[in-house]
Amino acid sequence: MIAGLPSVHTVAPEITRRERAEGTGVLPVPAKIDRAETRTIPGPAGEIPIRMVVPDDVSGVYLHVHGGGWTFGAADQQGLLLDVIASEVDVASCSGCTTSG
Repeated sequence: MIAGLPSVHTVAPEITRRERAEGTGVLPVPAKIDRAETRTIPGPAGEIPIRMVVPDDVSGVYLHVHGGGWTFGAADQQGLLLDVIASEVDVASCSGCTTSG
């Protein structure tokens, strides 16, 4: 199925992002969880949104920098992964992306 798709560099990033968010591409709609919350951190050009899952007992912080060529994922599409990591390892888990269009 994926082999029949156009190369990612030939599709405009905003189209790929929209299809990923809507589940109209080859991947389903990313699951959202209520436990993840959006916060912001300061950045050189202004506030950067991040998604966080914070367990009751925190022993550290995990920053998930997802791949995907800046088009296949966004901070708000990482909730399930963040939840598993936060729950299993007792770390505050967060994901950020400045290009989540």
